Amino acid sequence: MRTFLLHSGPGLSSYWPEVFEDSEIAGLEHFEFPLADHIDDYVTHLCQRVHGLDCALVGHSFGGNIALEAIKRGQLPHLQKLVLVNTPISYQSEQMHLEHMAKLGLEPHDPLQSFLSSSERQNETCCNLLLQILQGMDVKSLELINGTYLNNFDMTRTLSELEIPCLILSGTEDNKVPLQSHQILRDLNGSLHFEMIHEAGHFPFLLHEHKTAFLQAVRGFVA
Repeated sequence: MRTFLLHSGPGLSSYWPEVFEDSEIAGLEHFEFPLADHIDDYVTHLCQRVHGLDCALVGHSFGGNIALEAIKRGQLPHLQKLVLVNTPISYQSEQMHLEHMAKLGLEPHDPLQSFLSSSERQNETCCNLLLQILQGMDVKSLELINGTYLNNFDMTRTLSELEIPCLILSGTEDNKVPLQSHQILRDLNGSLHFEMIHEAGHFPFLLHEHKTAFLQAVRGFVA
């Protein structure tokens, strides 16, 4: 079985190969999405790449949204397993993010505060890694996707009706997609699997100890 890695926002593809270089997961392939302005284009690229293949998908953040949208449309009939890493499940996740940040007294427009946990922010190497990753973000494409999709999407029904094995993998201190947003999923579909990376943020693989736990969880699930 092939396992495809789906990176997060537009242009943010550089980190996935390095994260998984020592993962020991057989049949692993990094799928880099071409820049696009609409969710339909991302879904089309994904479905063309995995057409006819028995596979697992590991989607980080927006990468998970693309996988879910393809599932919602019934376009991934050969999908065997799904891993969602810090993936928002509906447009309400952004409001939860803002409320969560206000409660913590953090600035939502500061990427270090939004994407990193408190322990990660104290690690200079971790901060530099995140900023390096975010340099690849295509802001124009992100703004278009926000306007045409992320501001009104809802995957709760898709996940509640999901029949293939699915792992919801989150950092316990993800300020961007707070844990309370996933409590809804526990109530909707009891067959979903949940694992947490302790003291990790939205990129739960930047610190060595987080990466070890992250890879162990993914490897154990897709094997």
